Amino acid sequence: MDPITTAIIAALADLSKQTIKDSYNALKEACKKKFSETSDLAKAVDNLENKPDSKGRQETLKEKLKQLTLIKIQKLYN
Repeated sequence: MDPITTAIIAALADLSKQTIKDSYNALKEACKKKFSETSDLAKAVDNLENKPDSKGRQETLKEKLKQLTLIKIQKLYN
């Protein structure tokens, strides 16, 4: 591969990483605004960030998201 192509690919990879980080942080902040920084959801996200390989913390976050989904569905029918 020529040096220019290599440089462009490297730059795009770095740009993608930053875009993903920015999007994740924006989503996390939106959740904290909607549900508060001390909500179970915010705590579950923070805990998972601290130990991302933890299956237990992954399951806790899934459970909190399922609970929020159920609450939203119930509001639709009430």
